Amino acid sequence: MIDPSWRQAGDCSKLPASSIAGSPSSSERAKWITSRSLLLFGSYRRDDFAAPETYLASLGVLLERYPDYVVERVSDPTSGLQRSSKFPPTIAEVVEACDEIVRRETFSSRWQAQAERQLAERAVFEREREAETPEHRRAVVERALGHLRDAGFRQADGAPIAGTWREPERPLSWKPYTDEELRKLYPPAQAKEAAAP
Repeated sequence: MIDPSWRQAGDCSKLPASSIAGSPSSSERAKWITSRSLLLFGSYRRDDFAAPETYLASLGVLLERYPDYVVERVSDPTSGLQRSSKFPPTIAEVVEACDEIVRRETFSSRWQAQAERQLAERAVFEREREAETPEHRRAVVERALGHLRDAGFRQADGAPIAGTWREPERPLSWKPYTDEELRKLYPPAQAKEAAAP
């Protein structure tokens, strides 16, 4: 029986083969991967392969690059490639199947990490926005107007762009509509039909 304590939880697909082979229990892992490769290989007729020994060796080298849960799933007769592929899968098809398993497994964790990053960025943005003073905003507007004026831009009436901040002559005011005002603006369908001659 193979000791499962050597199994790695991380993604090995980016590691060079030497770093995997250099692990203390690489012979145990190599035996296990050979047994999983034979499980996949043995699900098809031997004469379906042009070079069975080469295929089996390539499959073993390929599977060494993936974490153990990927190797188990792709070679499992109940959920692996044997269920979906009537003909022996090429090495490229095995790679696609392994990559799809990795993508599915890591999707939720990547999504969660991205959501946390976005929330952190939003919190920083909110703090910076709250820290802005009206004087800072005026300085930003004056600097932008100065750039436009220096570049030769003019207002719509042809006058040069003013170089200083001006307070609005009258503050913009907006008030929410009341329920009655909205009903006058947008009467219900029955009221429209009743009002029609």
